[in-house]
Amino acid sequence: MAKKAGSKSQAIREYLDKKPTAGPKEVIAALKQKNIEVTVGLVSNVKYASKNKKAKKPGRATQQRVKPFDALLAVKTLTDRFGEDNVQEALNVLKKL
Repeated sequence: MAKKAGSKSQAIREYLDKKPTAGPKEVIAALKQKNIEVTVGLVSNVKYASKNKKAKKPGRATQQRVKPFDALLAVKTLTDRFGEDNVQEALNVLKKL
């Protein structure tokens, strides 16, 4: 009788802990001897998903998006403070960068 899917995944993890360089076919053959039938897809998912979780960088900050209306208000504030000509000149310099 086959075990539950969670048990299969756990069996794969345990085997990969013992032999981390084992390929999916090797894992399937070893677990088949223990009467645990698994697919290549399941082995691959378990093996490579654990690597992806370990490789992720913790807490990378995401870039904030500026709403168009907020951007327009910021430009309006700059224009009022520095004058339209100065703001336009600054924008022209930024375009050249």
